[in-house]
Amino acid sequence: MPATRHQVLPPSGDAAMNATILIVAREPSVRSVTRRILERQSFRTLEACNVREAIAVFHAHSREVQGAILDLGMPEAGADQVAGEFRRAQPALPILFTGSHGEDASSKWVKPGPTTGFLPTPFGLDALAEKADDLFGDLADPDR
Repeated sequence: MPATRHQVLPPSGDAAMNATILIVAREPSVRSVTRRILERQSFRTLEACNVREAIAVFHAHSREVQGAILDLGMPEAGADQVAGEFRRAQPALPILFTGSHGEDASSKWVKPGPTTGFLPTPFGLDALAEKADDLFGDLADPDR
């Protein structure tokens, strides 16, 4: 995919004040749909297609990234390792894990808490929008 995958959307209007979310998923269609949903909610986005790229993009934009969506099915390393890397730099970083493992199996990787969420795949557009608002909404609206 072209380099635009890493590019933060240019600030405009209300989006300039909103959070940047890093989307990490191996499937281009998943990244694309997730990006469109987040952008409709006025989030800015960054994307990565694998663990190595996710870590590189995160560190290159660590001051901008205020949340992440991680696919539990990353092939090279677990999403928990990626989340650990992110949280070493930003301990309170909100992370939404997605995956087909189901709620019970996800508990192996996902530690419940106010900055952690889980959304089973396949997910509907409304479900993603609601989870994103629940987990990242306070970042996007400083008055909440």
